[in-house]
Amino acid sequence: MNPTKEVIENRIEEFDRDGEERFLARYANGIGAKSHIMVKSGKAYPTKALWASAFDPPISPRAFQSLEAVAGLQSFGFECFHKIEPS
Repeated sequence: MNPTKEVIENRIEEFDRDGEERFLARYANGIGAKSHIMVKSGKAYPTKALWASAFDPPISPRAFQSLEAVAGLQSFGFECFHKIEPS
């Protein structure tokens, strides 16, 4: 089943409750955001891991490009940004 806004909201709650390390281990082989983040209430979330986790069953973040996750999340009204690494 494809992601829904409700499932994405549930995954955001799961991320907040369990922490980034556990969430990434569960849905993204421990790999965090490389190029894009989603921001909600001032908190950053890894777009690919979040999008992959919202499928039923969850899919691998390697199964799609970052911009697909960005477009999907934006279609539900979430704000996504290009990740800028500190220099």
